[in-house]
Amino acid sequence: GFGLLAGAFINVNKFSLHAMYRNRLVRAYLAAARRQEARRDVSPFTGFAASDTPPLSGLSREQPLHVVNCILNLIAGTNLAWQERKAESFTMSRLHCGSSRVGYRPAATFGNGVTLGTAAAISGAAANPNMGYHSSPVITFLMTFFNARLGYWLGNPGAAGWATWSKSGPRFALRPIIAEALGLTADTSAYVSLSDGGHFENLGLYEMVVRRCKVI
Repeated sequence: GFGLLAGAFINVNKFSLHAMYRNRLVRAYLAAARRQEARRDVSPFTGFAASDTPPLSGLSREQPLHVVNCILNLIAGTNLAWQERKAESFTMSRLHCGSSRVGYRPAATFGNGVTLGTAAAISGAAANPNMGYHSSPVITFLMTFFNARLGYWLGNPGAAGWATWSKSGPRFALRPIIAEALGLTADTSAYVSLSDGGHFENLGLYEMVVRRCKVI
C-alpha cells in the first residue's frame, strides 16, 4: 500500500543516483566550460544553473555530428539472437533519439527535450541493475533494492511508446522499479530502461559502422 502511494509521487529518474551523477558531470564539465557572467540563473544554494546543460536539439549544426552512445536493456527480450547480449544499441544526437530496432523520434521533443547532461549521464551509467550482457539476477535485485541506479527510464521511441515517448519519465514509479528489480526490461513496453553504451559496445563504433560513416 505504501509502495503504491509513494509510486504516484516519486520520480523514478530523480530519486536515484542518476540525478546526483548527472549534476556532478554537468558541474564538472559543462558548467566549468562556461563564462561566469553567462551563468546568471545560478542557484546561490546549490551552485547549479539550469542553462549549464543545453538541450540536445540545440547543439551546434557544425560538423562533426555528436552521437551519444547508450543502450536499451533487453533482459526479458524474446529475440533469441539477443538473449546473450541482453541489450540493443540506442543513440542520441541533436537530430534523433532511438534505436534502429524500435525507431527514432526527434530529439527536440523526445523525453520532453533530453539535455546534453542527461544524455551524457545515461551514456556513462556503468553501475546499474540492468547492464545488458553483464546483468546478473542477484546483483540486479540488490542494486535496485538499495537504489544504486545510474540508468534512466524514458518513453519507448517505437510503436509501444506512442503515448509516452515525449514524456520525461514514467508517471508511476512502482512498475519500472519492479521491472528493473526482476529483470523484466524489454523494448516492447511503453517505457524503456537506458544505461551505459559500454554495456553493448564500449567504443561507440557500432552505430558508425552500421551507418556506413566514412569518417569517424
